[in-house]
Amino acid sequence: MAREREWWEKEEAYQQAYRQGKVCTWLWKYIPDRLAEAVAWVDTNLDGYWIYLNNEDEGWRAYDHAEDCGIIHEYNISDLKEAIKTIEKCEV
Repeated sequence: MAREREWWEKEEAYQQAYRQGKVCTWLWKYIPDRLAEAVAWVDTNLDGYWIYLNNEDEGWRAYDHAEDCGIIHEYNISDLKEAIKTIEKCEV
């Protein structure tokens, strides 16, 4: 079984792929229709994949649903897809 890569290894691999133009730029295809209202904005840049949630007024959060979990940031699509699965509407 392969070991889980460290975050810095994922970051390095992502940045190399980004410079070569081999990263996904259309993240909306990974967001299910039922969660579209949760997403305020998506971005792909040199620092990784980003999904900003409507958490200020609407209470959408990811990961462990803490107040600071309104942004998903990952370096590969498989981690991004797993993080998207954690999005839930929480009380504001």
